[in-house]
Formats: sequence, C-alpha cells, structure tokens
Amino acid sequence: MSKKLIWMFFPAMLLSVLVVSQSTAFDPPPERDSFTVAIIGDRTGGDPEGLEYLRRAVYEINQLNPDFVIHMGDMVQGYTRDQDLWLREYEEFMSYMNELKVPWYPVAGNHDVFTPIWDTNDRTYEDLYKEHFGPIRYSFDYKNSHFVIIYTDDSMTSVPELSAEQMEWVRNDLENTSKSNIFIFLHKPVWRYGGDKWDEMHQIIKEFPVKAVIAGHFHTYQKDINKDGIQYYVMGPTGGEFHESNHELYGYFHHYNLMRVEDDKFSMAVMILGNVESDDYVLADDCIKMRNMVIVPPDKTGINGWLWQPSSSPAEREIEVFAYNALDVSIPVQVSLNPDRGPWSMEPPVLGFTLSPDSDITAKVVLSSPRLAPEDFIPPELEFEYRYKDAHGRVVPMYIRRRVFLRDTYEMHKSVEPVKVDGLKTEPIWQQASPLYNHTWTYSVYERPDEPPKTYLTSDDTNLYFFAEVMDDKYSYLKDNQSKGLLSDCIIFSTQPGGERKDIVIFPFNESGSAFLGNADARGIIRPANITMISGIGYSTITDQQSGYYYCEGKVPLSLLFGDEPIAGKEMLFNTGVIDNDQEAFIYVRSWAYDRDPKLWGILKFEDEVSDQ
Repeated sequence: MSKKLIWMFFPAMLLSVLVVSQSTAFDPPPERDSFTVAIIGDRTGGDPEGLEYLRRAVYEINQLNPDFVIHMGDMVQGYTRDQDLWLREYEEFMSYMNELKVPWYPVAGNHDVFTPIWDTNDRTYEDLYKEHFGPIRYSFDYKNSHFVIIYTDDSMTSVPELSAEQMEWVRNDLENTSKSNIFIFLHKPVWRYGGDKWDEMHQIIKEFPVKAVIAGHFHTYQKDINKDGIQYYVMGPTGGEFHESNHELYGYFHHYNLMRVEDDKFSMAVMILGNVESDDYVLADDCIKMRNMVIVPPDKTGINGWLWQPSSSPAEREIEVFAYNALDVSIPVQVSLNPDRGPWSMEPPVLGFTLSPDSDITAKVVLSSPRLAPEDFIPPELEFEYRYKDAHGRVVPMYIRRRVFLRDTYEMHKSVEPVKVDGLKTEPIWQQASPLYNHTWTYSVYERPDEPPKTYLTSDDTNLYFFAEVMDDKYSYLKDNQSKGLLSDCIIFSTQPGGERKDIVIFPFNESGSAFLGNADARGIIRPANITMISGIGYSTITDQQSGYYYCEGKVPLSLLFGDEPIAGKEMLFNTGVIDNDQEAFIYVRSWAYDRDPKLWGILKFEDEVSDQ
C-alpha cells in the first residue's frame, strides 16, 4: 500500500468512530436513549475521614446508575516532593473510584499536577498525572452532546491561566463538532479570578451551543452567573476541607451533582449525600458577599493591644476590639472569647452591636487569666460572629478569629559548665532552665494540634546557647530553594540591635551545618532569596522518629545577635520560632512571641556582671 493511500485512509478511519480528542485513553460511554451525568467535587485538603464522603458518594451514584461520571479534579493531596507518596495517594483514590459501575472521566486539578517547590517549569507531577490518569485536556461525544475538559494550570501558578494554544484548541474542537449540546468542565473557575482570559474564552464559546460551564476548586457549591444563555456553576467538595466557613448555607457541604440532559435542555440537581436540593441552594451573590464580609485584614476587624503571659503572675489588661462591615446591608455582630482556648475571661463577656453598611465600631474590653504554668496556657482568641441573612432569608453565622498577642520576659542564666554542642540534653543547665514555648499566633484552618516546640536558652561571655525540642517526624531541607517561602524545617532567632531587625536562620537538617542571616521584608517575612550564609554558628541535630521529635543544640555569638555593646544587666528585644515543613508546599510557623512586629516580641534579661572583689 502506498504512503499516499495510507494517509487518505487514516483520516477516514478517524471519522468513522467516536474518538476522544488528543488521546484514545478513554472509550466513549455506551449510548442510551437518554442520559444522566454524575459530577463529583474536590476531595483534597481535609482529614483522612473525608474519603468516607467519597466512598458514600460512589455508593449513591451506583444506586442512581447514571450513564457516566466526571470528577472535577484534586484527586490526590499532592504538593509533596515524595513521588512515592503521590502514587500511594493515587492508588488510594483509585480504590474508591474503581467501585463505580459506570465509566468516569477526570479533570486535572492543581493538587494533582502542581510542583511542591513552586517552580513553574517543573512538570514532574503533570507528567505523572498524564501517565496514571490520562490527558490533561480532551473531549468526547455522547449521544447529542459534546463534552470538553479544559486544563486550568498551564502556568503552574495559583492564578489560573489559559494559554493561547489551548484557546485555539478549544475553538478548533468546537468547530469540529455538530452536537446540539456542549458542556465544558474545568477545575478552577477562571471567570472568578478577573483578567481578560475568560472573557476571551467566553467570546469563543458563546458562538456554539454551550449550555453550561462547570468548575470546582473553591470547595463551596455555587450556582453562578448565566451569561449569553450559558449557565456557570462551581462545585463544592466531596471529601475536601472547608476554607472560610463550614456552614452549609455558605455552600460548604459534601455533595455530588446529577445533570440530566434531554434534547437541547439540561437540569442540575444537588445531591447532599442522601438529599436533593435545588441548584439555587446557595447563590454566588450570597457567597461572594459572605466572603467579602469575613476576608478582611486584621487592621479592619481585629484587636489592638497585648498582654503579658500569665506564667509568673496573673494577667489582666484592657485592649481595643474593632469590627468592620464591608457590605451594603446592616449586619449584627457579636464578639466573645473562644472557650476552647484556656481559662481566659473577658469583661464584658460578650459584645453585641449592629454595623451599618460600610461602617466600623471600636470598643474596649478587659482580658484576664489566672497564673498558669507556661506549658498550660495558649494565646486567647476572640471570635467575631457576623450574622448574614441570605437571599432566601436564612441567617448564616460567619466567623473571623483573631488571637491576642502575649509577651513574656526570660531571665538568662549563665552556664557554669561548658556546653558541648552535640544535640544531647546532658548539660545540667538544660535541666535547670525553663523552656520558651512556641505558639501559633494567627488563626488558620490548617493549624495542627502538635505539641508546641520548646526552646531552652543559656549563655556564657561569648555565645548564646540553645536546645530545641520539636515535635516532628518528617524532616525537611530544600537546598536549592527558589520558592517564595522557607520550604524547610528551620529555627529562627530574631533581635533588633540598634533598631534594625536581624534574623538568624538555622536549618537543622542542613548537612553542611551552615547558618544564614535573614533579611525580613516589611511584613516580617523571610524569603529564601534574601538570606546570606554567615559563619561563627554551630549546631547539632538528633532525630527520634519513633517518638516523633528532633532535638537541635547550638550556639550563636552574642555579638552577632546583639551587636558589640555590653549586654550584662540589660533587657533585649528577642524572639525565637520554629518552622515545620513536611516536604510539602506549605510551612507551619510557631514562635515565642508574634514574629512580624518587634514591638510584640519578648524580652531577654541578662544577668549583671559579678565582680571578683
């Protein structure tokens, strides 16, 4: 057979069968007279128990027997430098999805493909995705409809990007289908990020019979805009964690959707794992307003003031509390102490007021605590409860949580015997010294219940010595860190000699034993690009994975921390903190005092020089 004849035969063969665009990895579903599509949302970021929601969803979908299933992406936790862990997460996910009795089709999510070191050129996990899940964009036909799966992480950044090449691919794909319905699926709702890329895409798709555009990623269900006859949706989670609020009227509920297609129309039902709700159960307009209400900076809604830690005596102090309403309607607000944060009390116990549109209010309260052992107290936390009434007249409580900053003083005692820097807690001074406890000072849904790291301090005439006990069983050091954060386990000592901030950064698992001088930005954040190696610092680290701890002992020249002026008998601003990174794209920061503002640091009290006479 001639080459010319082969090339004439090949396009004809493609036209004679249903083909998945870009790849033949997925066979088209078997046709029926009518069809239903089940849509599953994100499953990442939550507790391991979240997979039980996925298991339940698969069970219910099997009972409902749709024609096929589409998963909206974020199928593995990802964001790890451990490829074996990614594969184990893939296998765990597949063990649930393999129970489906109908075909299913994936959408690539950021958790599935992102590099854990924020390198936009690293396509390692994108390649793993293609190898194990399949193509990152594709399309297929079923009966009178055409399904298009778009990839929203071309740029490998938090903000989604649609490449010009993909835009052209979508145009060509739509031009080559004659189906009367088109449905577009993508992980990130690009239209909600601003910019003109989706406007350009919308101009393309509105020329075709596109009925709906469906995304995930936000972990809240929302029926969004209808533009030019195209209905937009954002799927909530099926096992994923909540972000701003776990209230169902904010759209946070574990669910899947059923989309029924008949002729040139479709309907969408929300299945709350055993319940069916209409698709306007949560409106995007309400969701956006609630988010705008609580995603405000601490200088808009928060606390002004601090207290001494109640470790040496009871604590009591008046602070200011202020709240802001960003909406165009009046909102009732209530402020109270989180009762789970220790034996703190507030007077008055509750503040209540109604905020007019675009207004704020300031009030004063007195916080107090009895004397507590250092290991028994945690920073107090105030809850600002905003009570929003949605379009259906339902009241939705939304919370802003702010922690009160605590300061402490620590009396430095010189070690009588030399300190051997070997990572062992054998010197008598470590048995005598009191530890500094490191806490989390800013509320986060990602906060972990680990024991607070403890740091012991002593000194001689030349050096400050430290011994750190850190609960951590996954040790991390990223040598060539080009990311925006310190993606390694590290210990930081911060001082302000002469009014200029100085941060000493030690990486306990840096095999070279190097230490670095950090140059924090205006927000007090140390970037990898702004650290330089320094000499004169020594440390030694011992790990104990069985107990889940590591121990780091070291010394730092006093002159490097506090300058060349004598410090005997002086009080010096000081802070220390621990960063935990589990070979992920995230870090967990805990410190003795709030780290970003030197005015809120603790105080080291150095002993007077003792005369020999």
